Amino acid sequence: MCAASKLVFSSFHSLIGNLGDKLQDSDLGDLSHVHAIPYVDYFTFDRRIAAYTTMASKSLGMKQHEKLFPNIKSLIADFCKMPDPCGRRWPQCP
Repeated sequence: MCAASKLVFSSFHSLIGNLGDKLQDSDLGDLSHVHAIPYVDYFTFDRRIAAYTTMASKSLGMKQHEKLFPNIKSLIADFCKMPDPCGRRWPQCP
């Protein structure tokens, strides 16, 4: 089974395994995007699904959770910590 399918399966089971959290209308749509995570450098998710996908990634011994961000602001903040390859500051950084 490929990494993407394992991550989707495990994320889904993390979600339904939490009996205190009700499924929301957008959950299946959000989970359908999990397939892309192994093939991209960065990924934004809502916090809830990011938490379940992070749990799944860690339980599988993957590092996919390092690519997940709950919103674009946190992605840019993390991006600003990286050096620009040309030695300049990224224009998006404060």
